Amino acid sequence: MIPNEQAIRALFSEAEENEWILDRLLTNPDVMFAHIGVAIPKDSVGEFREFLFSANNDQKLATLSNWPSARCTVCTVSTWSIAAGIVAVGVAGLAALTVTSPIVIALAGWAGVTPAIAIAFIASLSAAIGNGVTKVAEKICEWAGICP
Repeated sequence: MIPNEQAIRALFSEAEENEWILDRLLTNPDVMFAHIGVAIPKDSVGEFREFLFSANNDQKLATLSNWPSARCTVCTVSTWSIAAGIVAVGVAGLAALTVTSPIVIALAGWAGVTPAIAIAFIASLSAAIGNGVTKVAEKICEWAGICP
C-alpha cells in the first residue's frame, strides 16, 4: 500500500470529473495536496507542477482507475516531500546523514524499513539527485517495487 494512496486517487478522480479542480490542481498543486495531507515543499512546487502537467498530458491522471498505469504516478506524489528533502541535502550532504536524520527516518517510515536500510538506499541516489525531485521520487518508487 502506498501512503496516502486513497486520498491521492480521490483527488485525481475529482480532477478527472471536474475541470475547475483539475485547473486548481495544475496551477496550485501544493495547496490542493495540503488539503489531503500531502506536503509539497515550497521550493519544489515548480518541478511538481511540471510533473503533474506531464502526467496529465500523458493521460496518467485520467486513468487512475487503471491500477498498473496509475501506480507510479500515485507513488511519485506520495514520495515527493521525501525526495525533495533528499535533493535539498544534496550529494555533498549525503555523508553527513545518520540513521537519526529526519529525512532518513521519513524514508524508513514511508517504506517500512529500518533507518539503516533507508540510509544505505539514500547513499545510492547520488547520481539521481542532480536530476531533480522527480527522478529521486521515481527511484524511491522503483526501490520500493512500486514502479518498474
